[in-house]
Amino acid sequence: MKNNDFIDLSDSNEVNYEVFLFFLKQGREIEFTYNEEEYFIPNHSEGRVLLNEEGDNLNPYIEDPEEFVIKAKINGLTLKEIFQNQNDKIEFGTIF
Repeated sequence: MKNNDFIDLSDSNEVNYEVFLFFLKQGREIEFTYNEEEYFIPNHSEGRVLLNEEGDNLNPYIEDPEEFVIKAKINGLTLKEIFQNQNDKIEFGTIF
C-alpha cells in the first residue's frame, strides 16, 4: 500500500495493523478501546508509551515504532498481535 492510501483514514474506526504502524511512524497520537478498556499512545520526545485509562505506563518509552509494537503489550499480547488479529474488538477514538 502506498502512503497516500492512508491519508483519509484518521477519522476511520477501521484501522488494520499496516495503517496503525503507518500512523505511529507519522508521529500521530492514538486513542483506542480494546476489549472495552481505553488506551492511549502519546508521542513524546522520549518515544512511544502505551497508557491505560488510568494513565499508567504499560511499557517503557520506545523510540522506534516497529520495536514499540512488538514490545508494548496488553494482557500478554503485543500490539502487533492485537492489531493483526482483528477478531478482537478494537475501536478507535481520536487519532491526532
